[in-house]
Amino acid sequence: YGQGQGKTKKAIEYMEKALSYGFKNKDAYLNLGVAYGISKNYTKAIECFTKALTTMPNSPKVYQNLAITYQQIGDAQKMNEFANKAAQARKQIQ
Repeated sequence: YGQGQGKTKKAIEYMEKALSYGFKNKDAYLNLGVAYGISKNYTKAIECFTKALTTMPNSPKVYQNLAITYQQIGDAQKMNEFANKAAQARKQIQ
């Protein structure tokens, strides 16, 4: 995501551009959400994780990232909701 080199903003630009050109990858919105979370743009992170659920329904990774993001903004109710969904999704995989 570029954070080790201080290039998270540039990584976001490239990921947004790829998506605007119709790049299809099931992890694209998940990765973009993580990058926005690193940049502390939690609203955009939540938008991306929500879009990720359309390509990765019932994904523990997506639910866990939503839980972490809601924790960052202080929404304990939503954090717990998505943490529980992540746990349930992990159980279904096993």
